[in-house]
Amino acid sequence: MHRRQLLAAGGGNLLAGLAGCSGLDGSLLPDGTRHLFAGDTVPVRIADQGTTDHDVETNAREALDFWTAESTQYTGFEIDFEVVESDARMAIEYVDSPERCSNVENYSEDVLGCAPLIEPGQRYSGTATAVVVAGSRPYGQILTTTKHEIGHILGLNHDDAPAEIMSNRPEDRIPLYAERLSIWERSRAANDSAGTATDRFNVGIDEWNSEAYADAGDTFGDAADAYRSARESFATAREETAVFVEFPQPETIDLETLQATLDRLIERMALGVDFAGLMAEAADAAVDGDAATANARRSDANDSIRAYNDLEPTELRDIAVALGLVRGFDRDETVAGEEETI
Repeated sequence: MHRRQLLAAGGGNLLAGLAGCSGLDGSLLPDGTRHLFAGDTVPVRIADQGTTDHDVETNAREALDFWTAESTQYTGFEIDFEVVESDARMAIEYVDSPERCSNVENYSEDVLGCAPLIEPGQRYSGTATAVVVAGSRPYGQILTTTKHEIGHILGLNHDDAPAEIMSNRPEDRIPLYAERLSIWERSRAANDSAGTATDRFNVGIDEWNSEAYADAGDTFGDAADAYRSARESFATAREETAVFVEFPQPETIDLETLQATLDRLIERMALGVDFAGLMAEAADAAVDGDAATANARRSDANDSIRAYNDLEPTELRDIAVALGLVRGFDRDETVAGEEETI
């Protein structure tokens, strides 16, 4: 019996699973045992079973070339690979979702891939298959997952070198992980502030429509402050992306999407500050009995609300995907709700 390994978005644990039996072949390792594929040219089938825009065959070949060059150093035996259409002993399958890994203990929807852990001296029947979740993840992160899963097939565990590939700790596996995490956490904090702002603004609308203008003025002011806080947090996150501009591994992050998403969010939050502030002024004018000013500010606020709603909606998960922190599907988090026109 041997284990099938999972790689999850936030790291993972060593997980148990089932495998079958097959004949052993290969050269001796230092302790006298052999790996199933040691010294062989292994026929490999590459299968694109998802909808990713990336070239999965190139991705797979890069991962295979890595292990051809580095296997002796990390596994203790030589190996080569040949891409074939049939009669494969190993397969790399790129998918959109991780259900293929669902029979593995401790499976979750955050899994990025799985493969059998074939240790020296163990037998394996059938085709040893590495399942790689691709989706919209950056190419380089998919490549790391592919290398990781092949590493398991070659007998490497999560504690084995190279840590930047085999570790299930994201801080080991993802370059500049702390910087990515900082951008993500700032974006989440900004999203929380934007949600508070939206809630307060909609309360203000109810108060305005009830002609409770004094209360509405305070509530709109709260909303403006919360939008301002969100804008500042998104702006700080945007500034922090500068570390990736000349990053030596640009394929591990979708910098263009990340920066464009943050720019759009900053623009949205600025409009939120604008329309919430205008409505606070409108409410103050209404309290003073200045109907002309109140109506003018309300009209300007509606213009800003329309501009806000005309911007492309943004999902918070887009930021995490662009950062290479999670897989790029099953998105369900939207940044800040839409306000009503008043």
